[in-house]
Amino acid sequence: MEMKVRTINGKTFDEVQKLLDERFELLVKDSTGNFLTPSIEIVEEKLNQILGLNYSFKLTKDPELVTLFGIPSYVGSGEIQLHDDEGNFVCSRSQGGGTNVVLIDVKDKFDPEGNPVKKPKDLSNDYKIAVTDIMKKCAQALGLGLYLLKEKNISMNKYVDTSNFNTDRGRGQNSRSTDGDQPVSLTGNYFVAAGAGRIAGRAFRLPVKDSSGRMGEFVLWESLFSNLGTGVLACLKNIKTGGTINADVTKDTSRNSLQFIVTKAESLKIA
Repeated sequence: MEMKVRTINGKTFDEVQKLLDERFELLVKDSTGNFLTPSIEIVEEKLNQILGLNYSFKLTKDPELVTLFGIPSYVGSGEIQLHDDEGNFVCSRSQGGGTNVVLIDVKDKFDPEGNPVKKPKDLSNDYKIAVTDIMKKCAQALGLGLYLLKEKNISMNKYVDTSNFNTDRGRGQNSRSTDGDQPVSLTGNYFVAAGAGRIAGRAFRLPVKDSSGRMGEFVLWESLFSNLGTGVLACLKNIKTGGTINADVTKDTSRNSLQFIVTKAESLKIA
């Protein structure tokens, strides 16, 4: 008796993976020269073409307004689930994301140091951008546009140059490498610089230095806590200055600061 081949939107799993791996015809290029994922409309259109009605997206943590390094931001997390044509569960991918709040100067108002007082321009729009960023990162975790995280040099004839745009307004993925290259997942040692770790903005955060001495923030999203080994989170909370963390991370400067965001909780090692 032949085994029935499971399909997604009439396609085998291998066919779906190949289609997800295909490159975008049009990308967004920001002022640093990085290629970013295209608009949420293009991402949804491609998901619909490949997966049909066999996928769903939901927010697992509603975007919350927090302040990171003095910058107001919306951060949250979401999940994409994939089912076959019989309605059976195939897989799910979860990711955290968000966006900086766009601030504008308040007319004729200054702080004691003479700097213009600022206020949010449109919080409802920032919230929507955070949701789209989360969905795009979940889609990327599923495999759509994943090559953008893996490759440093991308040759494209068609792209939109956003050099004059504010890329934090949702024109593509917000992650950017500090080296001017597309961010990649890398393994390395991170040395605790000062102070204690804390839970803030749905993530565990800790000031660290990388092996080259650059200061940054070590970030472990709440969605990954369940993947930690017994006692690992407690060890992180209690780690002292000078301690060492080894982990797979992605470098991110989208919030005007260097962050080392953990991509695999199981990769964490503490010394």
